[in-house]
Amino acid sequence: MGSMPDLLESARKCRQAGDLVRAEQLCRQVLQADPAQAHAWLLLGEVCEGLGRRDEAVACYRQALGLRPTSAALCTSIGVALAQLGKVEEGKLAFHEAIRLEPGYAQAHHNLGVALAQQSCHQEAVNHFREALRLKPDYAEACYNLGNALGQMRRADEAVVCYRDAVQRRPNYADALNNLGLALTERGQPGVGARRERQPHDLQLRREHRRFDQRQGRAGQPDQLHLLHRAVADSQGPAQPRDQLRLGHHDAPADAGHRRSQ
Repeated sequence: MGSMPDLLESARKCRQAGDLVRAEQLCRQVLQADPAQAHAWLLLGEVCEGLGRRDEAVACYRQALGLRPTSAALCTSIGVALAQLGKVEEGKLAFHEAIRLEPGYAQAHHNLGVALAQQSCHQEAVNHFREALRLKPDYAEACYNLGNALGQMRRADEAVVCYRDAVQRRPNYADALNNLGLALTERGQPGVGARRERQPHDLQLRREHRRFDQRQGRAGQPDQLHLLHRAVADSQGPAQPRDQLRLGHHDAPADAGHRRSQ
């Protein structure tokens, strides 16, 4: 049997490579020898999520939190898994606890916003998305979900700004480009409504993307246009809103050995 750090590193590499069965075996080997290994509980939770066993994942994250009770990232991990199980109210409690522990944790604010928006509490969701962006200005997902929440509130002009901001932060953000095209139509630009059936959404998206590329000095790049074409929900008909809400990936606690990027 190798050392604990070596086994955990092997488990992490197996998970990254997609060998979740072997990663689980290694995590359980570590925990059998030392149940107080918070990082092993965390990693086992991530593996269980990858295998679709979210109830087990929640239990693993809670074991890790018992060992690291001040970890806002672990609270967020629990909240994400609960929300994905449909237990949104419990997930909100976990996100609130993460914010209590670490008020400046942008991802907890973002994920609480997602949970609130799932319950149609759009103004509260907007507040948390804005706070996430204040704390982490390059947070593309927060811009995107803020746009979705504003769109639900019929604030199309503001939604357009948010989708453009999301694309500014992530130029290949196909979902944001798709919803940008819809928001441009719905905000009531002169003549747009009358042309809705004659002007397909994919053409509108192409025009918007071309305008963005011109500002960035990279107009006409084929790969950009190809990605934009894929942003159209249905090439045979009108585009549909994409992924109205999306939880952010949860971070590993910094004191557990690594911290995943968002």
